[in-house]
Parts: sequence; C-alpha cells; structure tokens
Amino acid sequence: MLEARFLTKIYGGEGGMPSHRAVNGFHLSIHPGEWVGVMGPSGSGKTSLLRILGTLDLPTSGELWFQGRELTTLSSEERAQFRRRHLGFIFQDFRLLEALTLRENTWLPLVLSREDPAVMQERSDTMAAALGLDKGWHRYPRHASGGEKQRAAAIRAMIHRPDLVLADEPTGNLDSKASRALLSALETLRQQANSAILMVTHDPVAASRCDRVLFIRDGALMTEVRHGGKRQDFLRRLLTVVSAMGGEHLDLEGMGLS
Repeated sequence: MLEARFLTKIYGGEGGMPSHRAVNGFHLSIHPGEWVGVMGPSGSGKTSLLRILGTLDLPTSGELWFQGRELTTLSSEERAQFRRRHLGFIFQDFRLLEALTLRENTWLPLVLSREDPAVMQERSDTMAAALGLDKGWHRYPRHASGGEKQRAAAIRAMIHRPDLVLADEPTGNLDSKASRALLSALETLRQQANSAILMVTHDPVAASRCDRVLFIRDGALMTEVRHGGKRQDFLRRLLTVVSAMGGEHLDLEGMGLS
C-alpha cells in the first residue's frame, strides 16, 4: 500500500549553515492491515520520517508511493486531499481546534467528507465510551487534561476509518489503563477496516502490539524485529534491542518479566 524508496531529508546547509541529515536513504513498505512500530533514540529521525510519510514534509530526495501513486510529485492541494481521504494522524501536540469541544474536534474528518451528522455523533460517542472519554467529552481543549486531548486526537485520527494511521507517541500522555484502551481501539480499527498503522513509540510494551518494529538511528534503519510466536517473547526481543541501543532503565518487574 505504501512504499518509500531512498527517502532522504536534509535540514539546513543554506547560507553557510551546517546541515543535518534527519532521514538517510530510508526504505519502507507497509501493507494493508499491517501494524508497524518505529523505535529509536531521541533525535534519530522518527518524527521526521513520519511527517514525510504523511506528506506533511517533502523529502530532499527519494520517492514515496501510495497504491501506485507517487506522492512527492503532487501539488500541495493534491497532497491535502490525499491526507483527508486516506490518512489519520495522532500528533504529540494534539493539534485540536480551541474553538471546538473535544467531541466536535473528532468530527472534523467526517465533516470534510460530508458524512451524515447522525453517523458522526454515533461513531464518535461509541469510540469515546471505549476510550473512557465520556466525562470530558464536552470540554474545550483548554479545559481538558493532556490525556483527554490525546484520546480526542486519537478518535479524530480513526473516526473516518483511514487506510493508514500515523501515530507519534500515541500513548505518551496516557496512564496504563487508557493506553491499553487506545491500543485496543487501534487493533479494532485494523481488524474492521483493514487500516494499516505506523506507530512511533518509546514504549516497548506498546510496540509489542505490532507485527514488526523498525529500529532507526541517525535517520537510517538499524534493524527490524518481527513478531512471530508469543507476545512476551517478542517483547523480550524488543527489550534486548532497546538495551543494545542504549535505552534508559526499563522496569522489567513492572512488566511482569522478572
């Protein structure tokens, strides 16, 4: 469904300024219904890669194909139409409209596609109940907690059942219960709509939900770990790679692994 070839992104380098290669010749293929994780140290290029795959930034060089269409050649208006139709985004900084309630914010993709209002309300309220957002549903973003805003942003990303959800640390502002609910909602989406998910995360437990996890450093693929077998075994292998990459102290006892 999505294929990236030799993606490179270089920032700076103009007017004698130093340059920074955030993404370095990256290759990636994602299939319908696949859940792919991306892990790596801070500054490794994870968010830059996600923004390029979502056509929010253009690469310095390389190609990006979606269902046989080369996206880097599209105009800015065509890329915007592509995003509305095919993608859902969960940003670290939420990107909610302050003039709308959390509930109203989640309707935006369906409003743009001119969905029936009754369908919008039923779908959003069902997802809010599943994510435990019922109590804060009618608050404006400025009165909501980080966790409430994160869940609203997640619902907005999933409500139109996109072909691909791009999630940047989707559980970063959530407690363990809310994190499990959100990850379960993503799993339901891909089971029911065959949506693919690309998730950047620092959390090995969240990453263990994926079919495979890509580890990147300095904008390039370092290694890939595929699921296969039991989830606990997959988690242990992820932790081994995280540790090898200099990951911070991990609470193995809290994860039930020691």
